[in-house]
Amino acid sequence: EAVTNFLDDPESSWAARLYNRFMPRLILFTVFVTLLQSVEPNPVNEYYAMVVETCIDTFFAIEIMIRFMFSPNRRQALTSPYNFIDVLSAAPLAVRFCCGFRMPHLDTHPARYVLLCAVPVVRIVKVLRRFKQFQLLLKAFKQAFEALPVLLYTLSVIILVFSGLIYVVEPHDNVTCLPEAVWLAIVTIGTVGYGDITPVSPLGGVVVSFLIILSTLYMAMPLGIIGYTFTQIWKDKDRILLISTTRERLDQWGYSAKHIRELFKIVDDNDNGELDVDEFKDLIKKLRIGLQEQSVVMLFNFIDKDGGGSIDDEEFVRAIFPAEYQALYLKAARGTQRVGIFSGDDYQPTKSAGSVVSDQDRRESSKQFFT
Repeated sequence: EAVTNFLDDPESSWAARLYNRFMPRLILFTVFVTLLQSVEPNPVNEYYAMVVETCIDTFFAIEIMIRFMFSPNRRQALTSPYNFIDVLSAAPLAVRFCCGFRMPHLDTHPARYVLLCAVPVVRIVKVLRRFKQFQLLLKAFKQAFEALPVLLYTLSVIILVFSGLIYVVEPHDNVTCLPEAVWLAIVTIGTVGYGDITPVSPLGGVVVSFLIILSTLYMAMPLGIIGYTFTQIWKDKDRILLISTTRERLDQWGYSAKHIRELFKIVDDNDNGELDVDEFKDLIKKLRIGLQEQSVVMLFNFIDKDGGGSIDDEEFVRAIFPAEYQALYLKAARGTQRVGIFSGDDYQPTKSAGSVVSDQDRRESSKQFFT
């Protein structure tokens, strides 16, 4: 637990906080060192570069091995995209071993392309583990993507229509084929204007002028949709990041939606099926989520949508495990309603076989979740 908190929870100790701040700077330094090795003449001594790169890859390999060894949930560790990126960042060590730990001098050598082109990309992506706000951008694109297919279809129609007009009105010694006309239409819409192909006829200039005006108006729509979606998500960033962090840490410690009801009973001191803010703080502490007290209160208020001052397990699962909520609660509620219909108006749901056990016994048996 101490190792996991050190690696993933910067608020767990001063050492974890220092490590969390040091790692992004180290990764950026390694990217800079790798990029320098592609410069001619090489400003970095080849031997020193070999030592530095090998030590960096070895450090990354040790880090990911420690993550796997001390992970409380091996299945979650194997499926985590962050761990997959960490494995890729350590993989160049095997490539260097095959090359004798020296950078190949032949420019067309595949290993040289891997070590100079792929390694910096993988290392910079490794920093994503420390940038939780990146999830906001992904969420914005996911929501905006619902409208993008229609916009992409409209863009395709505009490109094909104007590329056909350009091919018709332009001399064929200037625009030799339809793909060249499509290329001219694309760079015009993108306002890039490379200048490798330009209209030379008066009609061609008119067609391209209309295309410039139309594309300026058109491109405002998808950019506006993405920008507005990101703005709305950014306003709700505290709730999104808190829920995402809570879900990630619950998965890391092996808790799922089906455990929440039993966990609530453990900290529910007055046995009313609901937790107040103090009981909720106790729950978060026992679950080792790693949130500060202020963040715990914010999370409680986000879950307590009705403002009643207490939350039950159903509200918690609906907020943290929305996909599992329907299977656990809505389907069970429908089943209870069906039984009530067949049993008459005075039907009272009977306890399941598991509920024959007393609450005290169940509470004692549930404490194994925290050990």
